[in-house]
This record gives sequence, structure tokens and C-alpha cells, in this order.
Amino acid sequence: MITGADEARRAVREQIYNGADVIKVYVDFLDIGSPNTETFMHETLTREEISAITNEAHKGGHRVAAHAMTREGARNAVESSVDSIEHGTAVDKETLALMARKGIYLVPTTAVQTPDGDRAKTAEGLAAIQGLRDEIANARAAHVKIASGFDASEESKQGRNADEIVSLVKLGMPPLEAIRAATSTASELLQKQDSVGTITKGKFADLIAVHGDPLSDITLLQHVSFVMKGGVQIK
Repeated sequence: MITGADEARRAVREQIYNGADVIKVYVDFLDIGSPNTETFMHETLTREEISAITNEAHKGGHRVAAHAMTREGARNAVESSVDSIEHGTAVDKETLALMARKGIYLVPTTAVQTPDGDRAKTAEGLAAIQGLRDEIANARAAHVKIASGFDASEESKQGRNADEIVSLVKLGMPPLEAIRAATSTASELLQKQDSVGTITKGKFADLIAVHGDPLSDITLLQHVSFVMKGGVQIK
């Protein structure tokens, strides 16, 4: 925990000294387990604190990712020029427009937020799905760059990044755009576009193959039959 801009700068320096490549900040907090989540939405950092974090990180070329699930939290982060908004479930159209102008990416993590099974059929579940659909539609309309990121918060979710690409398509993103979100666009966000993200001479040959056309059936990406890492066949 930090309080004030000086502590914010110190915390960033400490993390970079310890080897961090990216600084991630919680600009708000949502207690999802609360019976009344609206009561438990809080902005945890001020704009002054977020700006201090961003400025300090950017001095050394480090990216800043902001966990933001409230409208005000997302606005504070964008005003402070972070590099990406993670989740962004309550981001409004005005903030999305500002994100587009500043070149700030959205990483919506929709797969882990989409209700499934019987929950998806409840009024709450349907509202959650529609909210995610609106988020993607509004971001695309504002020309915000969307990068695919899977919020693997537990062991069972590791290695399931394709679930996010499938989810993005289900929520209205064209298949090719969703694939680019996980490849070329993601590499740009990570500042790794010179080495990964596209099939280009001189880059790492990190490739997968599937049986069929994922542009016709995006779920094929969940069934990978061939893997090459750095030019070496792994599977």
C-alpha cells in the first residue's frame, strides 16, 4: 500500500530494482463477493499517485497496466496516461475516446468474467454478458486498440489463453481482429513487436497450427495440433 506521490515513486523504483518489466497498479477495488457490490467499489489511488507511478515507470521505458473496474478508476488511470486498462468493465464512452487519442490499450479479460452454465441464463448473468458486449462494441467504435489477455488467477486457468479469443468473438469481435488482439496487437502493447506478434523474417518463429479455418470456427484455436517455439517444433 502507498499513500502520496513520493511513496508511489519509491514503490515503482523498488519494483524495477527487483527486476519488474511491467508495473501493474490497482486503481480501484471491487469486492465481488459482497452482497452489494455497488457499495464496495472504491478508487484506491488518486490521479496524483497514478501519475507519479506512470511517470517514474516511463522514465526507464517500463509499461504501466491499470486494473480498473469502476468508471472513476478507469478515468483516473487514463488521465494519468497508463499504457493499458485491464478489465475496464465500467469504462464510459468519453474515457474510451480519450484512450483512443492517447493510444492506451484495453485488455478486457472477458472469458473469466462471462457467466457460464445456469448462471448465464439468470437476469444477472444476461446483464453481465450484455455489459461485456457493450464494452467491446464501444471500444471498437472508439477505435481503441484491444489486446487479448486472460486473467489466469488460479492454476486451473493457466494455458487457456485461447478461451479469451473465443469469448471476444462471441461478444461481437470479428475472428481476425480477435486473433490479432492476441498476436500483433498484444506484441505492440508489450513493446515486443520487433521480435514476436507476426510471421515476419527475423522474428521468433513462435507458431501454432490447427486443423481447419479459425476464421470460420474460432473454437479451433482451443485444439492446437502443432506448436513451434523459436523455430523448434515442440508439438
